[in-house]
Amino acid sequence: MLTNKFKMKNTYILFFLMFIFSCSQQKKGDLEGSWIRTGTINYLRGEPVDTLAFKGIFFEVYTKGSYSLLMNEIKIDSVSLEDIDKGSSEAGMYILEGNKLKKKVYYGTGWIGEVIDKRRDPVKGFVEVEFEVDYGNNHLSKLIRLDSIGNGFAEYYTRVE
Repeated sequence: MLTNKFKMKNTYILFFLMFIFSCSQQKKGDLEGSWIRTGTINYLRGEPVDTLAFKGIFFEVYTKGSYSLLMNEIKIDSVSLEDIDKGSSEAGMYILEGNKLKKKVYYGTGWIGEVIDKRRDPVKGFVEVEFEVDYGNNHLSKLIRLDSIGNGFAEYYTRVE
């Protein structure tokens, strides 16, 4: 009798551990948190060919359903040798479905604000953008739409927190 209880208990423990392990293997990691852009992945004919370090600040924060972005690239004027990028920001809501990140951009400053004002759906009140993403506990890449022959780039981020 004691042996059957021992076997049953071990069976439950084994199933519990298998369940935990299988769930942790399937889950890539939460997108929620703070991310800083550290690079740009260049694509040629649909394949990643090079990764370049990102210069400037590109900081994204994702919470439950909403996000914000602060951006200030380094763009040095060749004559004055001063950084001419004034920076910009955006904020809105997001949905993550598999490897698709869909953003509803409601607010923006700088050039992003100008784009939102021009492209905002008057009925919905936002601009919708979509990215193919690959993410894990400490990495995030957002593929910007590739052209017809597969050339383009992805933004590469690492987790801050």
